[in-house]
Amino acid sequence: MRGHAVAGRGMRVVLVAGMLALVFVCLSAAVVSASAPGWSKPVNVTDTTGESSVNAIHALSCVSRSFCVAVTTSGEAVRWSGSTWSAPTEIASGGVDELSCASVSFCIAIGSGETSTTLANGETSTSGYALTLTWNGSVWGTTTTNLGDSQPITDVSCASVSFCLAVDSQGDTLTWNGSTWSAPSDEGGGGPDSVSCVSATFCASASDADDGDALTTWNGSAWSAPTTLDNLDNALGFQVSCASASLCFAFNAREQGGGYVATWNGSTWGAPVLIDRTKLGGLPNSIDGVSCVSASFCVAVDFGGNALTWNGSAWSVPAKADKSGFDTLNAVSCVSASFCVAGDANGRVLTYGGAGGPTGVTSTGQPTAGQLKASVLAQLMPKGKAAKLAALIKATGYSTSFAALGAGTLVIDWYYLPKGAHLASSKPKPVLVAAGKRTFAEAGIQSITLKLTTAGKKLLKHAKRITLTANGTFTAPGTPTVTATKRFTLTR
Repeated sequence: MRGHAVAGRGMRVVLVAGMLALVFVCLSAAVVSASAPGWSKPVNVTDTTGESSVNAIHALSCVSRSFCVAVTTSGEAVRWSGSTWSAPTEIASGGVDELSCASVSFCIAIGSGETSTTLANGETSTSGYALTLTWNGSVWGTTTTNLGDSQPITDVSCASVSFCLAVDSQGDTLTWNGSTWSAPSDEGGGGPDSVSCVSATFCASASDADDGDALTTWNGSAWSAPTTLDNLDNALGFQVSCASASLCFAFNAREQGGGYVATWNGSTWGAPVLIDRTKLGGLPNSIDGVSCVSASFCVAVDFGGNALTWNGSAWSVPAKADKSGFDTLNAVSCVSASFCVAGDANGRVLTYGGAGGPTGVTSTGQPTAGQLKASVLAQLMPKGKAAKLAALIKATGYSTSFAALGAGTLVIDWYYLPKGAHLASSKPKPVLVAAGKRTFAEAGIQSITLKLTTAGKKLLKHAKRITLTANGTFTAPGTPTVTATKRFTLTR
């Protein structure tokens, strides 16, 4: 759904992002070595003082290249005009939780709160409410919808100016008919984390229930029976986005796994597939926002500032979108395959302009041969003081970290090629200078040490400057070995 951007739950972002920030220094070469093409540098749109801002963008919604709205955890809204972002405007002092726009003159943002009443016996009765903020093209208006309890609305999705659907953490559903909200009705299950509507007769919702991952669909009047994919007690929330009534993606994070996606094909939900294999300090690098505009283009963003794209048949591996450092991407909204906006935990936005995007992952979630080769090639070059001749001789080798995209065996060899030689030649024969090997049980970062050979020690000991050729291979289970080579020069 174009106008609806799914955002991560704010509490989890604040708590876990703090822990991940501590470990990020050790994992800065995360399992995505490349940067995602087409993403701009992040721009702070919530801080007008020039000082550091921690006003996280919690939700985003775009309806065209010239109209987007972002809302923050402190209750501010900013608008994109096609060339500039507006100054922040406070629309709810208690914060804004969710947002969905159906046109340039219609958006709904929802915050939550509670009121307390002292009863005759002295006890306090608490009643929850949703603060519904409606954008009419020029100003924000507010109405209060009483939910009858203190459960907050967890998400809202507008398919048109005359139909929106909101869900709360108690499992209630409210619908908007263009002028008023319906009374809450019980969905008949746990409260959904996320909802996405493509029309008044089709929505999908996803929730992390106690007995598994519950996925349901809306037919215009009622929800289907929940589809429980597994008995998962340690999931960390769900995001869902639909391109049509026959294609939806639901993402969740598992404490023991990472980012998984289940696909709706118009009649059933498929089994979850692991597509975001990056890990930060043992915690899952979960999908926190997703936006689908068609059957051939979706974008998802994750905890570590990475983006993944759907090309109609496969998801890409995660690639850095926010390259400025560690910043959780909380939300994303796309209007086409050449325009998306993402927001981060520091009140900044970055835009996507296409430029191809990352290549696809196979439908099983495994990186392609091309991606494996690119990953090896990008990490072959020795770097830093440890790559100086004196340091190599003293350490009798070179150690570095390697970020693998999946399970497999990595081999890296350094060769000296005499004049006229090449790697496959026998006369003159290449000289093996150093060699190293590392096996990965899964995607992740491990160290690899290349030990100098006897011949390599002699060559480097007397050299002031020497050009070598690195040959790297990666063999993943069930796939052909990929090979990458790169020349480099070592100096004193």
